[in-house]
Amino acid sequence: MIAKHSKKTKTNIGTGKRKSAVSRTYLKKGSGKVIVNNVLAESLTPKIISKIILEPIFVGREIVDNFLKDKDIYVSVVGGGVMGQAQAARTAIGQLLLKSIPTIEAKQLKEIYSKYARYLFISDVRAKQPRHFGYKARAKKQQKSYR
Repeated sequence: MIAKHSKKTKTNIGTGKRKSAVSRTYLKKGSGKVIVNNVLAESLTPKIISKIILEPIFVGREIVDNFLKDKDIYVSVVGGGVMGQAQAARTAIGQLLLKSIPTIEAKQLKEIYSKYARYLFISDVRAKQPRHFGYKARAKKQQKSYR
């Protein structure tokens, strides 16, 4: 007997990076919740973290609310610190919404995001400069006296 292969449905995935934090998001049927690492985004502490993560939804509220009524957003974040993870999740959610929403509305949403902050859909690649050998800090040399 030959086993039947089920066709996998194509799902949109959003990815975001910030410093050393990497985030992946995807949509599932649900009731409009945002779940970050198996925890509701609204219950994350400190509250500024949940505000940063939910920023793409609040900024494009007119377009996004109708789309997310029957869908949940699942976010998986690894690496980095708390703020880096929050900013990576924010970028991933923004990308996911731009990929998932129909094209006409997606263009409007992208325009709204770019007016507000471009890091809602483009990863921020800036990172801390490493400390160099022989320096006291990342770029501070020893002061030299000529007397």
